[in-house]
Amino acid sequence: MKYLKPSVDHVSEMLGMLYDGDVDPVEVKDVGDAAYAATFVNPEGEVVAACLSDAGMTIFSGAALSMLPPGGAKDMVSDKEFTKSVLDNFYEVMNICSRLLMSNSTPHLKLAELIPMSTAAQSLESLSNAVSICYELGIPKYGKGRVQFLVS
Repeated sequence: MKYLKPSVDHVSEMLGMLYDGDVDPVEVKDVGDAAYAATFVNPEGEVVAACLSDAGMTIFSGAALSMLPPGGAKDMVSDKEFTKSVLDNFYEVMNICSRLLMSNSTPHLKLAELIPMSTAAQSLESLSNAVSICYELGIPKYGKGRVQFLVS
């Protein structure tokens, strides 16, 4: 494995700084009903990692960046309503999370795309033997969501 499997401490530190609070990540078995996948590519353009997220993580983390009202974000999660602004913000969260996968000794990687899970199978094909780690975490003032990292 060339890239890092994000540790609970790194996830807590990175997202805690982003959301100005404690996100309390807890390792869980899997992401459950994933809504979106962010794919990450190496310098050769190969998909080498991904981050799957459920509706809670996608919406709450995106809504918190825009400071949308928490009640409205909770309604979006209930309705599985992914607005463009929330998805744009979540893309930026995933871009920041790329740092969780790298160190000074790993090759660079970059966020390639954010895609709905309903169309992500082909993009994730190369990660069938990837190492996986999943966390449930809370976005302060919003709610909980799950995120699963797949790293080759």
